Amino acid sequence: MPKVKENEGIINLKIPKALKYKIKRQALKEQTTMQSLILKIIKDYCKGEEDKEWDNFIKAHDNAPKEDPTPEDIDAIERGRQEYARGEYQDFDEVIKELDDEGNSNEIG
Repeated sequence: MPKVKENEGIINLKIPKALKYKIKRQALKEQTTMQSLILKIIKDYCKGEEDKEWDNFIKAHDNAPKEDPTPEDIDAIERGRQEYARGEYQDFDEVIKELDDEGNSNEIG
């Protein structure tokens, strides 16, 4: 049995013999292994699901009722613009890196 890497998992799957034959035939056609073909199919399927979720999010956003900003919203936007003009802001990538570093420092082991 091949060695399993730390970031990998094993799935045992029973499938009909006819389907196994189709997968094997397709793998031969594509000059790849059955494992590689199945992994590609699963990744493509999951990618498709991610795309569907994103599309649904965009549709929900586009169909959401439009709202006018409140006076508080306008004040907050103006404060943000003034802070930005004074250089009082943080780079998004730097904040994410800091958060990742904090999260990693709390790991056990």
